[in-house]
Amino acid sequence: MSFNWSEYFTLAQELASESATPSMQEAMLRSAISRAYYAAFCEARNHLIYKDAETVPNGVNVHSYVGEKFRKSTDLSPGEK
Repeated sequence: MSFNWSEYFTLAQELASESATPSMQEAMLRSAISRAYYAAFCEARNHLIYKDAETVPNGVNVHSYVGEKFRKSTDLSPGEK
């Protein structure tokens, strides 16, 4: 079963917009930030694997690897074409 990471981002937005007691607010915001990060990271990783046919080497920090691949990319964003 494939997970839809954009739903994780939607959850992050909901968590960030909910009102809570001051003691719960920080926990909710930290959780929202974590979920937003993982939604973006997994979408980026999956793009490399399934669209660009990249193989993430064993033994590397996958988070650093994915970030570096996108930083070095020469592809233009949709607004730059």
